[in-house]
Amino acid sequence: MATEWFYQTLGQVVGPLTSSELLRDIRSGKLGHDTPVRKDDSQWVSACDVNGLLEAAVRDVVEFRCPFCNTKVSKPPVVCTGCDRRIE
Repeated sequence: MATEWFYQTLGQVVGPLTSSELLRDIRSGKLGHDTPVRKDDSQWVSACDVNGLLEAAVRDVVEFRCPFCNTKVSKPPVVCTGCDRRIE
């Protein structure tokens, strides 16, 4: 089963969220340093106390694009869904 994340804001619990969704919300400012978060059924802790969480949110997000048609693709090698060309 995938990890589920939750956070509290304005007295409400937000979640379950995937790790990617949680990082997106940190990047957008919906939660910060002291926001209570928890993973699965664990105890609530401040976001800053989750090892590597805030650091992961500020890392550059790598996005791959087809060099032929600029369609977003997964990490190469892959066949582009936009132009059906193989990208190595």
